[in-house]
Amino acid sequence: MSNGSEKEKTSLPRLLFEVVGFILLAFLAFQIVRELLKDDYSYGPDEIKNQELVLAPNISLELLPSARDLGNVGFKSFDISPKGTVLVGDCSRVFDLASGEALFDTPVEVHSFAFVGDALALVTGQGELGFYDGKQFRSVTKLPNVETGLMASSDRSRLFLYRESYDDSGNSPAIVSMRKGEAAEIVTGSFTPIKTIGGDAFQTYYADRNAIFQVVAQGQPSLVLTLPDSGQSILGLAAAGNVIYFSTAKAVYLLEDDVAIPLVIGIGGELRMLGADVYLLDSGNGRIYRIASKVAEAKK
Repeated sequence: MSNGSEKEKTSLPRLLFEVVGFILLAFLAFQIVRELLKDDYSYGPDEIKNQELVLAPNISLELLPSARDLGNVGFKSFDISPKGTVLVGDCSRVFDLASGEALFDTPVEVHSFAFVGDALALVTGQGELGFYDGKQFRSVTKLPNVETGLMASSDRSRLFLYRESYDDSGNSPAIVSMRKGEAAEIVTGSFTPIKTIGGDAFQTYYADRNAIFQVVAQGQPSLVLTLPDSGQSILGLAAAGNVIYFSTAKAVYLLEDDVAIPLVIGIGGELRMLGADVYLLDSGNGRIYRIASKVAEAKK
């Protein structure tokens, strides 16, 4: 297995370009964009108007309302079905965000979950991989690594299983891709834990600390972007075609021509895509947001 982060370095000109680019974009976002848009925010519930947020031009932000039964729960995980149903999880349970209804008739400790098509795949706290049958969890197999995360591609055609723990040998598969009716495919290995995955039917991206890699061939990751601040981690990735979004703990970016363009500054975390919209689970307050382009909405 090749190691995605080993001996991957950007050239000095590219590194300087990225550092300067991030500084200038952040400065413009905070000092100029705020003034241009201070009366033009498109928020959902009034409560997020109190947050210190900066939005890029033509970007709207909506805080998704949650069921009263969920109160002020800070969610730890989420996913969205092709039909728009948002599921959220705390440390062990999974709920429908809108209704507040728990998924399972009997308690199930859920470590990770993801929609593939209309099917909901899950990994339990004991490392069992299975699915939700409408009432309960159905186990399919026991995974070799209990710390396994799930992520679906943006078109919901692939299910990614990724290792969230270290591997001293680098020989344990770090990312595995599964498609309906096909054998599981090892995508790449890595010594380090995988933070998050993004991709569609053909592309696979993953985050390793402060870097984004694309797997161009089996076991052959290629460096796409490195954050200038090594203290930051990339927490979210979402990709479809030539559109790539990523997020840190405090910002959501669009990656365009190797330049990171900030869309929202002040929140960040896990990302999902549904159509042209991006959904965010903020790592700070545990709430779900929808990030949309006003231009795209006007065309609907």
